[in-house]
Amino acid sequence: MNWRRLLVLMAVGAATVAHAEETPQQLIVPPGQVIVQVKGVVCSFCAYGTEKNLAKLTFLDHSQFGDGVLMDIYANRITLALAPDAPLDLRGIYQAIKKGGYDPQMIYLRLSGTVTRQADRYVLRTAKVRQPVELIGQGLEQVPDQQVVDVQAHLDATQLSSVQEGQPVTMVVDTVEHPS
Repeated sequence: MNWRRLLVLMAVGAATVAHAEETPQQLIVPPGQVIVQVKGVVCSFCAYGTEKNLAKLTFLDHSQFGDGVLMDIYANRITLALAPDAPLDLRGIYQAIKKGGYDPQMIYLRLSGTVTRQADRYVLRTAKVRQPVELIGQGLEQVPDQQVVDVQAHLDATQLSSVQEGQPVTMVVDTVEHPS
């Protein structure tokens, strides 16, 4: 096998791995982390600028992953380690990735808080996220009003391009648990 063919096979293999995305229900987000699916990450050298932008965010736990950021170029995924007591700024994540030249597609996270019903909406009150959070998805209708829950959810990152300070972000619930 010549080396050109080997390079083509390696490129095809890397592209196949990059497109083998999990569905939100399959992706498990560990507590204290946020996972961002991005578009366009092709090499570690190119991703370095984005990693530097993200490392400047004040809500990261810089003792993990080397500055709190783990880039997986094969899965087009960024994992962020969160500082325990700092509020998460979803728009800040979006802007740091865009500044690095990539397109954030989906953000996956795990949150704890109190669910409040407001008419036909479910609002999650949590100190962990700066923006108000509106939840949609299966299983919420069984959650009593003012119930404390642990939620794994995801949101379309492109909605963050137009979210103003104080506006809610809408997250789709993947799993909801009621702590005992």
